[in-house]
Amino acid sequence: IDKSPFTEPTLNLIRKWDQDCLNSHVKCRESLPKLPSRVIDVRVANGKCKLVETKGASGRYMTLSHCWGTLRILTTVKENIDIHRRGIDLKALPKTFQDAIWMTDRLGIQYLWIDSLCIVQNDADDWARESALMAAIYSNSHLTLAATASKNGSEGLFKERAVDTFSMTVPGLAPLAASVMRRREHECLLNIDEESVDYFEDSLPLNTRAWVYQERLLSPRFLHFSTDELVWECRQLRACECGRVPQPRETENRSVDTPDRLFFQLPDAEKYWYQLIKKYTQLKITKDFDRLPAVSGIARRLMSAENYMAGLRKSHAISDLSWLTTSVKSKRPSVFQAPSWSWASVMGPII
Repeated sequence: IDKSPFTEPTLNLIRKWDQDCLNSHVKCRESLPKLPSRVIDVRVANGKCKLVETKGASGRYMTLSHCWGTLRILTTVKENIDIHRRGIDLKALPKTFQDAIWMTDRLGIQYLWIDSLCIVQNDADDWARESALMAAIYSNSHLTLAATASKNGSEGLFKERAVDTFSMTVPGLAPLAASVMRRREHECLLNIDEESVDYFEDSLPLNTRAWVYQERLLSPRFLHFSTDELVWECRQLRACECGRVPQPRETENRSVDTPDRLFFQLPDAEKYWYQLIKKYTQLKITKDFDRLPAVSGIARRLMSAENYMAGLRKSHAISDLSWLTTSVKSKRPSVFQAPSWSWASVMGPII
């Protein structure tokens, strides 16, 4: 594993994962999608990229999944959208955005979708319209770059990896010292459970966010830039730089330990809706009113609109109504978000 992901060998590995996926994975084949309403053209000229109105055109694009954090970042608003159409100074962008633009360009894709730049943040109508399309935006994305180890936009995609130093002595030779990367376990990165959420808080903050759960499950290809290495997920493969990541298996009992992404690909995945929701409710959400919207894209993929009601399945109403909160800190939001019989009416984990 290279000490930095900012190298040509690492880029070549990503390209290999990508090409193998496109050429060999039946579950991952794609057609040319319609572009989102706005995208960033990553072809940099004079130190600037550009916000583009796509007007219904089709093409390949990538998406960025990131933590906003408390750091103030450049966004598109009514007052600067015309400026952004003419060009956005790269130096004005947070490091995570700069890295994502660089990576998108190096992978040969012209367009990148970033929520804070491609949705007009102070236009309520634009936000309502575009946020309703987010599930489709991530579903149709060629690849989602995930700033998994970054708490805010200033930390970037690329982390210098920690190395361990060891030494050995061979009789008759001078002492030898070397630096190596230690192999890590990956299950806490790929699966959400009660133990992993605490780990995410310190090392993989992106994975604590409720919106990201949907982004990850909907994206056909998802590339984690974690603390120690890159981890690739698609509908048919999980891979990492160290080569140790376990492959998903479709078991007969399909236990709750089956990785979430595999659940999502099962033909009868709707049966496992409640198991996904139990994991989803452990995650953090900034705005109470996003509790249902942040999972609506998953619901639309798994069931018909007629079978869905406020986070529950009509066809499994009795079992889905049998939820309990697991925390004394759980509370009801001050403003109505969902009927009292829905898990979405309580802020906190459920069982």
